[in-house]
Amino acid sequence: MNIIFLLAFVLPIVLGTVILVTGGVLWYLNSRRSKQQGEIETEEWQVAGGKILAAHLGEHETRLNDKRGTHVDITFEPVVEYVYTVNTVEYHGSKVFPGGDSDFGKDEAQEIIDKYLLNSYAPVRYNPESPAESSLEEHSPHVTHHLLVAAQTLIALGIGVCCFTSFMIFILLGKIR
Repeated sequence: MNIIFLLAFVLPIVLGTVILVTGGVLWYLNSRRSKQQGEIETEEWQVAGGKILAAHLGEHETRLNDKRGTHVDITFEPVVEYVYTVNTVEYHGSKVFPGGDSDFGKDEAQEIIDKYLLNSYAPVRYNPESPAESSLEEHSPHVTHHLLVAAQTLIALGIGVCCFTSFMIFILLGKIR
């Protein structure tokens, strides 16, 4: 087999396929991570006016056993109690973020609480199918979409490399015959 053919065509096709498969794996890992973190899709949620009733730090202790022995891991949860009305029915909520709220350091949780002043008004996002399900924010600050963007970029790049190489093979084979 001609070494030029290998370097010019087979290698780019293999490289494009590897890039494409890597993007697919990253996409799969991102979807698994999202499900494990309990992410809730809030795109279809509605917004209602809410009033802040109280705000405080919730503290959670977790005992961990590892090679160094037993130690306590402390995380904090920003708890903001609020009231909002949907179709003349009054609801109470305390979730700042959809899903879980308890994975913050003390300073980070306090910074979140400081945004919600007592007796102030804030938009509340609620699930129209279950209005008692609500949150003040659209998504947790821990949710990042970097893995998804990387996956999409690699998939597009892999498809592009494979298509371009296939197109070049098609053109060159047409000129050879």
